Amino acid sequence: MYVDAWFAIGDTHVVCEDFACAGHTEAGAGFAVVCDGCSSSPQTDVGARLLAAAARVELERGRLPEADVVDRAAAAAALLR
Repeated sequence: MYVDAWFAIGDTHVVCEDFACAGHTEAGAGFAVVCDGCSSSPQTDVGARLLAAAARVELERGRLPEADVVDRAAAAAALLR
């Protein structure tokens, strides 16, 4: 799988608040992770990168079933407040 990502800084933002990554699970399935930063919170660029990195590690190891992805991401995001 070949992937690429492109990010654009919003007109009203100082930094790009979004992040994406892709990879393969241990079983060989491809995946993509996209994190959209929330402008109303501080350092959302850091949060987007941390959440994407955490999701990537869990997906690569096969430890993150699809049903848990949204719940775990929401719980991690709540800790950033």
